[in-house]
Amino acid sequence: MARPRLTSPDQPLWVRFLLRCYEGLASLKLAVVLVAVFALLLAFAAVVDGKFSGAENASFGNEAMLFGVYRTWGFVALCVLLFLNVLCAALIRFPWKRHQTGFAVTHAGILVLLAGCLLTQWGGVEADLSVYEEGTSHTAYKSNLHFELKVYPDPKTAPQAPLPTGLPTRPGGAAEPEAAETIAVPFAPGPFNWGDLGRWYLFPWRVARRDRGLLHDRDEIQLKVLDFYRDSEVRAAPPLALRVNPRDSQGESEPATPPEAWEKVELSAPALPELRFAEDSMLGQSWRALAGGVQVVYWAARSRAETDAFLDSAPGKNEPLGGAGRAVLHAGGTRYSLPLDGWAPDQARPLGDSGLSAVLADVSVEQRRAVFWIRGAGHDMRHLMLFADQPDRNIHDEEHGVFGTYWLPAPADAAGSPAEKPKEKQAEAGPVQRRPGGARIDILQGADRRLYYRVWSPPQVEKIGPLPTSGRPLEALRGSKQAVAFYVERFVPHDWPGRRLKPNPFAPGDPPRPGAPRRVLVQLTVDGGSEQFWLQALGSRTTDRAPPRIERKMVLGDGRRVAVTLRHEAIELGFDVYLREFDRRLDPGSPMVSEYSSYVDFSDRDAPGEKLAEDVLITLNEPASAVDPADGRCYRLYQSSFNGPWRRNDPEFLRRLGPKSKRSELFLSVLSVNYDPGRPLKYAGTLLVFLGMVVVYSMRGYWRKPRMTNDQ
Repeated sequence: MARPRLTSPDQPLWVRFLLRCYEGLASLKLAVVLVAVFALLLAFAAVVDGKFSGAENASFGNEAMLFGVYRTWGFVALCVLLFLNVLCAALIRFPWKRHQTGFAVTHAGILVLLAGCLLTQWGGVEADLSVYEEGTSHTAYKSNLHFELKVYPDPKTAPQAPLPTGLPTRPGGAAEPEAAETIAVPFAPGPFNWGDLGRWYLFPWRVARRDRGLLHDRDEIQLKVLDFYRDSEVRAAPPLALRVNPRDSQGESEPATPPEAWEKVELSAPALPELRFAEDSMLGQSWRALAGGVQVVYWAARSRAETDAFLDSAPGKNEPLGGAGRAVLHAGGTRYSLPLDGWAPDQARPLGDSGLSAVLADVSVEQRRAVFWIRGAGHDMRHLMLFADQPDRNIHDEEHGVFGTYWLPAPADAAGSPAEKPKEKQAEAGPVQRRPGGARIDILQGADRRLYYRVWSPPQVEKIGPLPTSGRPLEALRGSKQAVAFYVERFVPHDWPGRRLKPNPFAPGDPPRPGAPRRVLVQLTVDGGSEQFWLQALGSRTTDRAPPRIERKMVLGDGRRVAVTLRHEAIELGFDVYLREFDRRLDPGSPMVSEYSSYVDFSDRDAPGEKLAEDVLITLNEPASAVDPADGRCYRLYQSSFNGPWRRNDPEFLRRLGPKSKRSELFLSVLSVNYDPGRPLKYAGTLLVFLGMVVVYSMRGYWRKPRMTNDQ
């Protein structure tokens, strides 16, 4: 029997419109279309994830399935529309007849099941918790990313506490000052390198939501994302290749050789400590002594402020070096030229009105080195170490934005430089080594990925400015016996000092490496000053160390500074997880791991002495459950992976357990933390759908029909 129409001509127009929408949502035709689209999406998700037999080589992985199907706005809208269709189809037939009992129960089960799925989508937790043996942890990290911007105020607005007697021997006389503001910017980049998104035109990856371009613009702070690598490798950057033509030591005329026949010099910029490889010893040096005695030094800057400090580092004509030399510092965009003669150790000198002061810790004319502490708010101290002849080894204070150069006169024995030795004596002396106080050409890759240079002809800087990469020859130290002509033959900009990033192209069947660090090209603008740099996401690990420089970047503004990190979303649990023991078993006669598990204790964070559970075993196939006393959530913990082992002589072992530990190995266990608020609804909905189908079949007598016989 057809349903009676709900609308009539005497009803207001808006009432008829709503009733027509109600009838349309309850339509069987709409239900058929929605179910068909739903089935197609599920089949597409199965293809993407490689669920079909023999489809493993075409699999895009679970991340791609979630990104391209289940976490798209279209799939959520489809679920909501299907929920409304089922709800309206049930309500429009109310009151239900006795023979519609199975229909009502089945539709109620579908509604409960869909509600549970949506609740899991919006309120579920899937995170990883890392904990060392004999250590505790309560912070789990989700795969969701967000940028964290910490805004630090102008140092001159903070009170300067009296300097304590006896400076610390290591940086960090006090904790980092509190940030004036912390800004969280969500970031959903997707599961692929962005350069790979256009390679599969049959898959709607570009339609799925991903955050790119301008993500934050408020209070003169802008954050833009220009590129993203889901999987990439760090490789040594190609060396800088120069062609040089030095004069001989007797000052003879320059030979008439074409520039392409000049001597080739290759220089490799020093890499950051956290990016140094074991094979770096096989790479070229960052300096080279030419035949005429001139040294060429090459390194890379990490910020615009460091680049500006290099270009404005020359001592002025009215700034004599003196016996102990002169330090030219840059802080907050202002130049400070500080003579070291008469500067007593531990004495602080203010850097103008910047709120910072420089404290001389040590100066050694013999070693041609000066060490400072840069003092910020209170006792906040940072290290600054400057080398007169090795500027590629300088250690700057990037936290406060202080960069410097140490200028020192040539020593008395500088006459024994290779430039003034006969050629036969140079050969007897062996390989050319760094000589103190000689002429030098410094080459810097700036933060803008361009080259700059300066020519040091003691006791003054002869030239300073951009270095062309067009192959045009330049002359340095003209008129002296060390005159040299040179030009850039090859220059490949670095992504990080001494390093280049190479994306690993994605191929179906070969998803991104598990645990591969995500890297993003960021442009951060503070008060009109812009920096562009690569940033690596902070690892989901238990650590008390400060983030390395590839994971944290400081950008200076007008009287303030902003630090940016890319973090995984953290979940703070209300209980501590203590790892008693990690057990790893190997296959007999093989280094392959066959099984691993963790023995843990759960304790209340608010009452550390109160144990919630003790000696709980968590294995690959046996998860453990723990109720959070703070909010009553029931979390399930699965054994996910592990790191290690670290042996007794490993730095990580000594840092965690110390040399007196009785252990021989140290492991880091990674547990998967799961909270599914929709699980009860999904179980209940599945049960109701099953019961409804049983009722439908029972009431229609499908099971009571007589069997067919041959006579019938």
